[in-house]
Amino acid sequence: MKSNKKYLNTGEKILILSISAWNSEVGMDTWPTLMEGRNADHVANICLRGETPDSKVCNHYFYISENKVITSIFRRGVKTGCRVEKNRNGENNSDLRKQKDRYQKLKKRRSFFLLMAREILWKLGKWKSRELYDFISDFSPDVILYSMDGYIHFNRLCRYTKKISDAKSIGFFVDDNFTYKQSRKLDDLIFRFFQRRSLKKLVHETDAFWAITDMTKEEADTVFGINCTVLTKPIRNTPVYEEKEVTFPIQILYTGNLLIGRDKSLIKVVNALKEIPDSSQKFALDVYTNTTLETNVEQAISCDFCKIHPPIPKEKVLKLQAKADVLLFLDFCFLLISVG
Repeated sequence: MKSNKKYLNTGEKILILSISAWNSEVGMDTWPTLMEGRNADHVANICLRGETPDSKVCNHYFYISENKVITSIFRRGVKTGCRVEKNRNGENNSDLRKQKDRYQKLKKRRSFFLLMAREILWKLGKWKSRELYDFISDFSPDVILYSMDGYIHFNRLCRYTKKISDAKSIGFFVDDNFTYKQSRKLDDLIFRFFQRRSLKKLVHETDAFWAITDMTKEEADTVFGINCTVLTKPIRNTPVYEEKEVTFPIQILYTGNLLIGRDKSLIKVVNALKEIPDSSQKFALDVYTNTTLETNVEQAISCDFCKIHPPIPKEKVLKLQAKADVLLFLDFCFLLISVG
């Protein structure tokens, strides 16, 4: 098994690669939460989504535009990546809008052909830019962190960053992007084959590994022949909730993404609640997520008591959780209900 020596020490310069930007309303704050308490000048982020970064734990941001990567296939001189500032307003609005439209279409019409087309476009596009090289070289990280993701182009970016920086690297297994249990459909199995092959290449060049749960560690260790350290998402300033009498409708709350089977778990929750007489009067299920749901998922959860909302900042999440009667934790094939 590959060694799992710890490389993350106080004072080291850390470069983190992520799909989403570090924006408080995106709803994905694992990396910023892990970096809390560090010197923000020693933390940098490269992302592939155009949301405006606003995290205080990082002072160096770089954004690679998918829209411009595709444009670069035909116009090689186009600039595909740039440094960005926190709370940047107005810049790249048109580009961001186009990227979000494309992302939503891919989610709603997810198919093997669209997913492979996207990967081919990234393969042909010029994302290895002088601006990206200079950003990595100027920051000169001691450690690189990245999620072990199902996006093949993202995994290729991680390998490139590792190569030109010569820094130690840690890969974080957060979701199941590598087993075949998610779907038995032929096109999904074919795409999962290419995802696994991409991850195996990245594993070979990664120095150490984290896994967010014991189950994820067991699966990743088995598939890739590695030895992950279990690292759960930290909880800061855990709120204390007062006991209260539950009245109807019972307020049920979920905040987070609905990827990698969580949407299926949500459908099971909704279907179970529908079986209860007068469910629309007895329950109010509010879901705050940044995930663009496929049409069949939207139809499956559509009912009087379930409402889908856009993501909100963590501060507002904590206030809603304090008011809710039931908090949901969704995961693939199982769910956990926490009653307030």
